Amino acid sequence: MKRLSLGAVAILFALASTSASMAPPQDGGVAVVFSDKPDPTPRRDNSFEVHQQTFYLGGPGGSVPCKPIEGRKPPLVTKFNIRAWREGGRVRVVIYAVIPDERLPYLASETPMATRLMSAGGSTVPPTWRTNAELDEGDEWNCGPVFVSIVPTWTLPPR
Repeated sequence: MKRLSLGAVAILFALASTSASMAPPQDGGVAVVFSDKPDPTPRRDNSFEVHQQTFYLGGPGGSVPCKPIEGRKPPLVTKFNIRAWREGGRVRVVIYAVIPDERLPYLASETPMATRLMSAGGSTVPPTWRTNAELDEGDEWNCGPVFVSIVPTWTLPPR
């Protein structure tokens, strides 16, 4: 009887460790997914991982081309740049309008047009969590909305 009990315990332990190793990692890392379409599939070319803790210039980040609104004047911008950083337990996402300007060294300037403080999930959030936002401030620039989502980094495809 004792052997049977020890054998059952060993099998249960083996099954528990196998199922735990098959579960997705819960490292707490987050990424921003961005698109001009709602609910995009996370890919490496439409996402970036969030590591910064404060405002920054440059990368990492992403950009979404301006999607002109039919029947409106031509867009005032070429694209929208996106940056994000951790702010407490959440993620601050800022969208910048990129305005063409031949007088400048990089031939364009950025102006912040929208910001959102989004949930970054946590250990109590199911592994399928995601927070989404539709930023329709592009309308002021004669462009369609920008969609952003915060997803766990383990949902991104490998590099």
